[in-house]
Amino acid sequence: MASTPQGRRLTDQHRIWQATLGTTIAATSLELAGLINPAHIGATYDHWLESMLGLQYAAWQASSNQAVTYTKAYRTAELGAAGGSLPVVTAPFDWGAALNTAGWAPWYALGLAGPGLSVQDAWAGVSGLLAGRMSRQAQTAGRNVVTQSATAHGGRWRRVADGQPCAWCAMLVTQGPVYHSAATDGAGHQYHNHCGCQPEEVFGQWQPTALEQQWIDAYQQTGLSGADAAAAMRRQPGTLFHDGQQVRNTTTSGAGAASSGGSGKPPPPRAKGMLGPDTPDEFGTSHVPNR
Repeated sequence: MASTPQGRRLTDQHRIWQATLGTTIAATSLELAGLINPAHIGATYDHWLESMLGLQYAAWQASSNQAVTYTKAYRTAELGAAGGSLPVVTAPFDWGAALNTAGWAPWYALGLAGPGLSVQDAWAGVSGLLAGRMSRQAQTAGRNVVTQSATAHGGRWRRVADGQPCAWCAMLVTQGPVYHSAATDGAGHQYHNHCGCQPEEVFGQWQPTALEQQWIDAYQQTGLSGADAAAAMRRQPGTLFHDGQQVRNTTTSGAGAASSGGSGKPPPPRAKGMLGPDTPDEFGTSHVPNR
């Protein structure tokens, strides 16, 4: 965790703010799904897509601006005046990536429709999955501000989660501040849909919180690494992880997810052939650091 009480408060406030943004964007995405007439996708697609791109642009700007404010305040809390001399890096909105995020969805739903599944039901399911992706993408700009700003001065960062993350995210938290560049980051940049985790710069020695130490203990008990360790952690008895053995079939409400930082809500089921990762287990393991 941060070395100062103010730094810890700033990180927690930032994490909750970004997760709330993600929840809001997901809900708005579901509302915009009503602009699509599944029976006439071609006639309603352009207006829907324009609205979805505008939503992503607004989310990008909001997430980035909040992260810049947080990064400056956090560095001042942790380093004093010296923190003000460190670079803060932002990136322009990528319209191509935004199109990639959403543009496929109505046509994918149309392709899923068939005997036993109406195009209306297919669109309802796909738009729910898309909302999860929109939630993740809404926070990308802010996450990138923190990690790229740290990289710009040779710094490092760690993952911060809420009180009951999934086992995958908890496993990444246990690694501590091992992330220091895009080339070596690997799993540190992997966030599943509806994930409320955020990166935090670390200056000096990392001291885990009492809860993070429980996750470290659970991780070490597995004797494994990467996705194998996360799967083993998930099977351990207890309620440390929201996808753990005793709470596997429960669902956290949307309001609870926002107040806890967002990662208390399980990712939605993955539709076969869906582009992009939707659940932690689908991430590759080759770049997951070992403690």
